[in-house]
Amino acid sequence: MNYLNKIVHGNLLEDNFTSLSMAWELSPNIPELIIENENSIELLHGEEISRLLIDEPESEYTFCVKLKHEPFIMSDIAGVVILSDQNNYIEVQSYDDDMNNLYNQIKIDKRNNRYLVYAKREKDSLWQYIGGSTLMDVTKIGFFVKGTPNEQNSNLEIESVLFDRSTLIGFDNITENYFIELYDEENNLKAAKRQVGDLRLFLDTKVLDTPLKNYKLIVKNEKQEEVLTEFLPDIYGGDVFIRDMNLTFFINGYEIDASQVLDFGKLDASIQYVDFAIRNNLSITENNKKVIISPVSNFYKGDEIIFVSELDNENNPIEFKKSIIINKIDPLETVNLRIKLDRTNFTQNIFYQNDFKAKIIVE
Repeated sequence: MNYLNKIVHGNLLEDNFTSLSMAWELSPNIPELIIENENSIELLHGEEISRLLIDEPESEYTFCVKLKHEPFIMSDIAGVVILSDQNNYIEVQSYDDDMNNLYNQIKIDKRNNRYLVYAKREKDSLWQYIGGSTLMDVTKIGFFVKGTPNEQNSNLEIESVLFDRSTLIGFDNITENYFIELYDEENNLKAAKRQVGDLRLFLDTKVLDTPLKNYKLIVKNEKQEEVLTEFLPDIYGGDVFIRDMNLTFFINGYEIDASQVLDFGKLDASIQYVDFAIRNNLSITENNKKVIISPVSNFYKGDEIIFVSELDNENNPIEFKKSIIINKIDPLETVNLRIKLDRTNFTQNIFYQNDFKAKIIVE
């Protein structure tokens, strides 16, 4: 069973240029300005600025490209362009002002209308921040080449393009004070973070090359004991994963799928009890698990009808509440609970002709 599941796919577009997709727009539309190679394309100089453009995503994004451009003279200019209109644009050159740094990777991180630029030389292991600029009403992003055509002008070779939702990777259902560690194929630690609170935990891939291939993710508890190890073949910026804690759920002795909505049927004006149990299948203790049985149907005051309680040693409920905290579930242990459905205090019949449905939430 895969205990770490991807619930949001961060990748918006990936193009390795085995052929030129119809999504790209050449300007001016002169086919001779493009050379198609087996695993790349080349944008050539023309009598005016040559551009190869694609529609900008509507959402925020990260645009990462691999390219090659070796200028012979300062007037031989190429790189990435962010275009609002013909008079309003941002150009990111493939080299610095004195041509000493030739960048083979450029990354644009868009947040609102702010464009943050990072670049990387072939010898670099980490990205360096180049600068940022604001541009409104952007419609296109892509590549440009400009300079007077002559025998010395070099082409801009484009090897790959990657659009991701962001530079962040998110993780849900990570217990407070637990740790996440991310290792590459050579088992080098590339990112780590401790969970604070109960919100989504993020790792930033800004200094890494996405997609991350064949990475290992480890979740550790506060004692630095491994509670989950997962090998992930591809990780893109903007991916969100949820941790399945490998708990098995039972209703009246029968195993259920906790991701599904539970149907308790039609309720009358009485109290009903349902036995509920949670088993920890891991080889390590799970601590401080919050259990909520959350209504999902159109019941009037539905959240005041359903309650849950742990059971004592004599199998009696301790105290019914809207949510409870289970202090610990030892390895391979089963914790017995009871659900209470109480309609005795309500006389309204609004929506009561429907089945009462709820969902189990364990945080």
